[in-house]
Amino acid sequence: MDNTATVTGTDPNATDVTDTDTESVSITAAPDITLDKQAGSRAGTARVTSIAYDFVVRTPAMSR
Repeated sequence: MDNTATVTGTDPNATDVTDTDTESVSITAAPDITLDKQAGSRAGTARVTSIAYDFVVRTPAMSR
């Protein structure tokens, strides 16, 4: 992955100055995800029942 930063400013002599720097970094992909599904209470009659579900999705690598 390439990352480039550029900065522009004015020095004490009122001259515009600019500088750019680039850094290349290797990134190793490590996909990781967990899914937790919990059923809530049932609602309705014997013929028509609906169940509410809660889903929690986590990406452990992102929460460190």
